[in-house]
Amino acid sequence: MSIQNNSKFEFVVNLLNHLFHKKNITIFLGKSGITLFAMKKNEVQDSIFIEYGAEKYHQKYRKFLSGYKGYYVMFLLDHKECELEHEMLPVLSSLIKINPVDKFIAEKYKPEDIVAYNVYEVNNQNGEVLNTCIATTTFAPPLSDLLEYLIKKSFKYSGMYFFSLELGIIIDRILQTTGNSGYLEHLQIFSIITQTSNIRIIVKYKNNIMSEKTIEFPYDKSDMYLVGTMQQAISDKLLFYKQYIKTLDKQPCIIFLVDNTLKQLIKELKFENCQTLALSADDLNLKPHHSSNRFQDSVLIELFNK
Repeated sequence: MSIQNNSKFEFVVNLLNHLFHKKNITIFLGKSGITLFAMKKNEVQDSIFIEYGAEKYHQKYRKFLSGYKGYYVMFLLDHKECELEHEMLPVLSSLIKINPVDKFIAEKYKPEDIVAYNVYEVNNQNGEVLNTCIATTTFAPPLSDLLEYLIKKSFKYSGMYFFSLELGIIIDRILQTTGNSGYLEHLQIFSIITQTSNIRIIVKYKNNIMSEKTIEFPYDKSDMYLVGTMQQAISDKLLFYKQYIKTLDKQPCIIFLVDNTLKQLIKELKFENCQTLALSADDLNLKPHHSSNRFQDSVLIELFNK
């Protein structure tokens, strides 16, 4: 009996090691370009950013991938064709239980579309209603080119995820890791700077990604200008959701994930009746793997993988 149990235990350990500690490539498809991350045990070992339309665009990602044969490959989607919609879908009484979200997707979207969703709330006030975030994109370049190449070269496919739907878990993990779990039930405004997707401003309440905004990164401007740009975008969001925040009767939590230089500047910002958290990779026990620490792409990807 003990031998059998040990055998089962070893099988489970090996399976978990295979699933969660395997070598993988995470391909982040963003607004400005793609970044490929070679990862081992959830840590970035190597990466390359390629701007859309760059000279030898296809050759660059193919050369990078050729060095990591046998790796599993997953996608994180945040390119311009990605859309996020909110739908309130009633659960109709029936002898045959049909998932209303699956039914809605089958009726609205084409079979070749890539669709994922998150039911962030079930409302039972006037019959059961599923409040749902639905993320979609068409199967077209740049995604289709990459996936077709990976299949041709026999890479192991590991999954496809939407950045907007993964943000809820990522933000919660940041709050928990930094000892700020008390703000999990508050409205959160999250800001991060990435080379792949520029400046992203996300508004979240519990499991609902309420809105997202992209701001072009000002390469030719000062740090103060950059911080002022983020401050203005967040102030606009606070104004837009002013009444909603009032009904929640909880202090909004503003989270910046930036480098240490910007972290010090952001600490000087004042948002009325808000808790502001200026965090860097150090606060998350992570190390940026990038030519410029200004961008938090590798930090984001490690959080996503974990």
